[in-house]
Amino acid sequence: MKKKWNSLSKWKRVGLLFALLFVTVAVVPGCGSNSKQVAELKSELKKVSEEKDEALKSAQAAEKRASDAEAKLKAAEEAKKAEEAKKAEEAKKAEEAKQAEEAKKAEEAKQAQEAAAAQAAQAQAQQAQPQAQTQAPASAGGYTKDSKGRWHRPNGQYASKAEIAAAGLAW
Repeated sequence: MKKKWNSLSKWKRVGLLFALLFVTVAVVPGCGSNSKQVAELKSELKKVSEEKDEALKSAQAAEKRASDAEAKLKAAEEAKKAEEAKKAEEAKKAEEAKQAEEAKKAEEAKQAQEAAAAQAAQAQAQQAQPQAQTQAPASAGGYTKDSKGRWHRPNGQYASKAEIAAAGLAW
């Protein structure tokens, strides 16, 4: 037995001695005060354990509330970004509509200007046509009528009423 004892390491021997001491204390009668202390220690340990569990639950609940608040904040930020994007898109569409309206108005103004120019050209052409008819040489003898309504001979001199009538032209 002594040989086995010596072959154990120092710490194993210490452990065995403590185990033997505890078994002896538990078995020896009259150590009731120790059992009261053990019971008190057990109840205190249970109490501390319950407090620890309660504190852990409280910490978990606080962590959950914080994560919920963080999630709500993140959702609010995303909603705000979405709203800003929507407003930017609406502003862009409004700007495009405004530019399209301006382009349409410019096109209408251009068409109106072109129509007015065409009317003016047509009016000028109509006005020039009677003048051209009056200035155009008459079919008889080369007589021409000027803008004042006077008849001229082919050499440019004024013609008389009788000459014009003889040529078959209306005075």
